[in-house]
Amino acid sequence: MAVGGLDLAKYCSSYDFNSNDVKSCSRAVDLTEACNWQKQRDDLEGVYKSADLHSGICLDPKGKDVGGIDDMLGFCRQKFKRTLDVRASDADGKDWRCVMDIDKDVVCIWQYSDKSLTAVQENGLWVCRRPADAASP
Repeated sequence: MAVGGLDLAKYCSSYDFNSNDVKSCSRAVDLTEACNWQKQRDDLEGVYKSADLHSGICLDPKGKDVGGIDDMLGFCRQKFKRTLDVRASDADGKDWRCVMDIDKDVVCIWQYSDKSLTAVQENGLWVCRRPADAASP
């Protein structure tokens, strides 16, 4: 029996991600925040020397290059501590993102507070279904 649709945006937002597609939640990395985390400071500015995402550097208040980010994955793990499988990705070529894959069955359980639910795709849309022999919560 169909219970309802999946609210992937709300699920992602509950983990502090601000973007999603049907497969993952994500949030763009603030390079300045990553610099300050990496260097354990609070006065740095993150900038890119070119369009290459691997060209990011950290500048001190006087504009001196104090190095780049060596551990973007570590930054994402620190930023999203409640997620087990967060990763750093530059796959879109536009920005670094912290990304978490979406387990749609987990979304159903979370959204409807019902451990018997599973996610299925029907007519191009994802819905949560309860097995016919399962009782309502």
